[in-house]
Amino acid sequence: MPGVGLPAQVSELPTPESFLSSEGITLGDFRVTTDLEAGYGWTNNAWQDSSHESGTQRILSVSSAAQPVTEKRIIAASFDFFGQSFIEEEFSALNMNSLSGNLFGRFQLGEHVAWRGLLKRDETILGLSQEDKINGIQAGTEIADQVEAAFEWDNERLFYSIMGRNIDLVTDMFEETSFGYVENTLDRRETDFIAFAGKYFDWGRAYLFAGSQEIRYSSPRKHVLVNRDSDENRLGFGAEYSNGKWSGAVDAYVFTQDFVSPVIQDVDNEIVGSISAVYAAGEALSYTIELERDFAETNFAGSAGLFTDRMFAGISLSPRDNAYVKVGPTVSTISVVNTPLEIDISSLDLEASWAFSPKFKAFLRTTVALTETSGAGGALSFLDAQAATTYLTLSYSL
Repeated sequence: MPGVGLPAQVSELPTPESFLSSEGITLGDFRVTTDLEAGYGWTNNAWQDSSHESGTQRILSVSSAAQPVTEKRIIAASFDFFGQSFIEEEFSALNMNSLSGNLFGRFQLGEHVAWRGLLKRDETILGLSQEDKINGIQAGTEIADQVEAAFEWDNERLFYSIMGRNIDLVTDMFEETSFGYVENTLDRRETDFIAFAGKYFDWGRAYLFAGSQEIRYSSPRKHVLVNRDSDENRLGFGAEYSNGKWSGAVDAYVFTQDFVSPVIQDVDNEIVGSISAVYAAGEALSYTIELERDFAETNFAGSAGLFTDRMFAGISLSPRDNAYVKVGPTVSTISVVNTPLEIDISSLDLEASWAFSPKFKAFLRTTVALTETSGAGGALSFLDAQAATTYLTLSYSL
């Protein structure tokens, strides 16, 4: 279910093949699936910080996707709506909706040549992640409008592609100040150019890639991020594999990021990437492990950004055809670049579902998390928190 505060790593675990699912409906050359989900959530820490204030929320989710039947011209579309509202008045700043959608097209221009394009709008509810808290965002929304186009060549032995992408990211946020909460808007424009080249093997495929990124900020009000314009270059490799019961992916790249502002130290030759492995023990049981190192921007004064080291392990089990359980722990360390500040987050996430029929299901999702900070004399101690969140929903598929 799209939304906020849900165990994302667990939700993305493979659903057992034996689990009952709706096949949707056929409209012309498209197969359309639509899911409506509604219910209640409870948390002992609505702000996800040291305040530890409990609250109850109503949630509603609607998602729909249309997939093509033909292969020569592939056009697909989807949209997701998520709404949350707390029963308690003191959390009214967290009563928000998000609407996302995309339109994807891939057209075969010749035997080996294709063109693809993507129009995407992704809206995210802010305020419930530690990265948001570091940036002083108590609540808000973030809308990313993305336009992407790529030229592809593939002869089933070798492949390459050239891609261009533009992302306009608008953040509408409430920031905590000494005068109370102040609303602010920030516009971040990102332009990317990336080239891929690789080869197919019996076990999957491997590739090299290189790219550049330009980031520019603007805001109707004075904001520290306005001076964080930067340029990035990256070079890396990746692979996707499937062999018997094993499957997974790996990617890594080295990057430099040069900031316009002399106050922010540049990032030089840092390495980020991820590796994942899935073992399918059978149709009803699979194991997953993921390791990741990621970099994200921040408006923390004088810092280039945040490095996050994350480890996740999960199990997906279907004891019956009409039920499954996904569960796993996640351990993350967030380091604020050019500072001694660190944030350690440990969580245990669970998602369980019971299908009354292929169209009608119940979901239980719960997360228990512990956040601890260190460095700089407790400058981030307001993030120290214990949080438990549970959602109980019913879903109907059209």
